[in-house]
Amino acid sequence: MSCKNSDQGCSNNYKVQINTDKNLVGYAWSSNIGWIKFGGLGTPPSGGGFSGQARVEYTTDNSTNANVNTDWELQGWARACAGAAKANCTGGVHPSAGGWGGWISLGGTATNGSSYSVKIKDDAGTLDRSASSAAWGSTVVGWVDFRDVYIDLTTTPTDPDPKICTKAAAPDKCVGDNLIKYDLFCGKKTIDCSVASAASGLTADGGTCEVKGGKPQCVDKIIPTKTPVGNLVATFSATPPWVRKGDNVEFTWSITGDDTTCRVKGSDGDWYSDFKDSNDGATVSETSSKSIDLNLTVFTLWCKTAAADPLEALDTSKVNGGDPVEVNLIPGVYES
Repeated sequence: MSCKNSDQGCSNNYKVQINTDKNLVGYAWSSNIGWIKFGGLGTPPSGGGFSGQARVEYTTDNSTNANVNTDWELQGWARACAGAAKANCTGGVHPSAGGWGGWISLGGTATNGSSYSVKIKDDAGTLDRSASSAAWGSTVVGWVDFRDVYIDLTTTPTDPDPKICTKAAAPDKCVGDNLIKYDLFCGKKTIDCSVASAASGLTADGGTCEVKGGKPQCVDKIIPTKTPVGNLVATFSATPPWVRKGDNVEFTWSITGDDTTCRVKGSDGDWYSDFKDSNDGATVSETSSKSIDLNLTVFTLWCKTAAADPLEALDTSKVNGGDPVEVNLIPGVYES
């Protein structure tokens, strides 16, 4: 695919490159069938699944989904010039080629009904290493294996002429509630995480953009706009109230009313329990999912009364019981 792979070096400089319009152009070399041309091939065959010149396209239309790494694939045709009638790799079949026109299909459907194509991973710019990542060169050439081909991601984005992006040059990022994403070809996507949609990956109340596990993404936003009201009676406790650093505590709570789900949040802003249902006053016990490390931590019960309601802090001015609870560290000398 490039003279960089040749033992003879680049005295005869050749390569296959991806242009800004995602078309492939250039030459590759095979010691078996000679020069293979991409782009500028006149009129390629109409079969093979993907017609036209060699190019890169989305495998599926996931371009608007904020939380899906879209993969790409090669489509169209390349041509082994040994099968072409003209020296520039165009025209009909070469008289000495035995009826073979040199055409190589980069993707389509095999005779057994299985699909094949050369796939590219958007998040890394590497080609898929699976056995199905191959092109078809008819019965003369057979399968063309692309598993050892790499894309040289050395070009950084330039506006207004973007080329190939690397994640280091164009990383995904959060700007307010917006998730900014760049695909392999520097295509910019702005996802409004505050709007519940297929694009944001959220289905209920919308959210915000946060970095989770080192990856910017749309996450649920907790907005305490509504409060459980009515004749609710709540209990909430944490035991023991004094612990050594690194210990866990046991939370216990109950709330009257059907379809009530709660979890525990600490004054450090972290969650200390998973969602737990407390239907019609049933008592729930949950060991803290995080150890206690602060000298004083105040825990608050956050609840929602229906699946569609936002999670919110229990308003103890409107509910009988359920006040926040404190857990303290036992004084002592702790290793840092």
